[in-house]
Amino acid sequence: MTPKDINNLCWYAARYAMGRMTYAVADVTEAIDRNRADLSPATRDGICADIDRAAQRGELGMAQDVERWLALRATLTPKP
Repeated sequence: MTPKDINNLCWYAARYAMGRMTYAVADVTEAIDRNRADLSPATRDGICADIDRAAQRGELGMAQDVERWLALRATLTPKP
């Protein structure tokens, strides 16, 4: 699998799982977190933007899913 494949699959998976009320949220957020070092800045920024938009609309899912998405967003955000 190429780096581009990893970036695309992580972003697609995030978009698929966002807002769903299923165990897939845990699987996807954990997989993205495990692969975050391999994600390009554009992919990290895009996933964070998707999380922000969904959060603003109240579409991140159940409370435990919201926690997972916001935790992932925090790990993907570069520290100053």
